Amino acid sequence: MKAEKAEKIINFATILLVCALGIVSFYIMNLTAQSNSVTVDAVVHHSKKESLVVKEIRLLTLEIRNLEKQVKSLREEIEKE
Repeated sequence: MKAEKAEKIINFATILLVCALGIVSFYIMNLTAQSNSVTVDAVVHHSKKESLVVKEIRLLTLEIRNLEKQVKSLREEIEKE
């Protein structure tokens, strides 16, 4: 009789532990999903910022090329005179 009672208590404790483990697992999954969402938002913001920097670099490069062409043409004019 004591063995049956002890077995019931152990079974009940095991069921409680399994349920608690399931609840904790869902809680951790929820926190991980929220963390991943925040990470994705940060990556998107960073990539937009990076793309703006890349655009600025392209514009500056084109401006430098145009200035080089102008300097070259001015040198040619000065050498002709």
